[in-house]
Amino acid sequence: MSEIRIILSESDVIINNESTPIVDTIFYVQVNGYCFPDNLWTDFTYPVLCMWTENLLRNKGRINTQYDLPFMDGPFRIAVKQNGEDLFMEGINGRADNRVEFTFHCTASELFRELLRAFNKLERIILTNENFQKQGIKEPIRNSIGHYKESIKNSI
Repeated sequence: MSEIRIILSESDVIINNESTPIVDTIFYVQVNGYCFPDNLWTDFTYPVLCMWTENLLRNKGRINTQYDLPFMDGPFRIAVKQNGEDLFMEGINGRADNRVEFTFHCTASELFRELLRAFNKLERIILTNENFQKQGIKEPIRNSIGHYKESIKNSI
């Protein structure tokens, strides 16, 4: 069975709250065992998950539309071609002349469920990482995560 997973790790969490809250972790997409951009990639997990969810919610149910799910660190993105519930995705490597690294087909509901799983993992990281108490950003991020989880649940 084909599978897409959003991988994030609690092993190396960086928190920044200078202008807007950012949580940086190991963060990548695994498609049928292939890791994109790679299995050690770090990125701004929060807010990237929020951006991806916004793009999916904005385009829910649209026919023949295209949009991107970008990573923040580096020129990598997932190009999405959508036709109703069907999504065709390509992992684009901007460092290699926009080479397609993977292709994947799934439904919007399947991707929403994977985003929900990723948000649940991010929430566990926030609840268990002591640095969130020191930074004072735990509750605003948890409130935002709660908003996106509810929006996703209403879209599945």
